[in-house]
Amino acid sequence: MPVDISEVLALTRAAERMLDNVGPGMKTILDKAASEERRTHRYKNRTFRLQGSTFALGPFATEDVNIEFGARMPYASFVENRGLSRVTEIANGAAVEIDYYLDGEVEKLARR
Repeated sequence: MPVDISEVLALTRAAERMLDNVGPGMKTILDKAASEERRTHRYKNRTFRLQGSTFALGPFATEDVNIEFGARMPYASFVENRGLSRVTEIANGAAVEIDYYLDGEVEKLARR
C-alpha cells in the first residue's frame, strides 16, 4: 500500500527555507544593533576610529553558528567600562531580539 508523504516533503522544504533565512535574519538584527551603538554612544568621537570599528559579523554559511557584535579598537572595553559606550547593553538587547526572532520562525513552521 503506497503512503503519501507529500505533506512531510512540503514541511521539509519549508524547514530548509526557514533555516536558510535564519542567518540573514540574525545578521539584520546585529546590523541594527551596531547602527544603534554608533548613533547613541556618549564618548567624544574625536578620531572616528572607535565608532567606525563597531561591527556585526556572521554567520557566513548555512552551517555557521557564530555571530559577533562589538568594537575592534583595543580601547573599546575601557570606553565601555567608563559608561561611554553601550555595546554590552545593546548586544544583550539584540540577543533577546534574536531569541524572539527564532521563536517566531519555529512557531511559523509548527503552524504548517
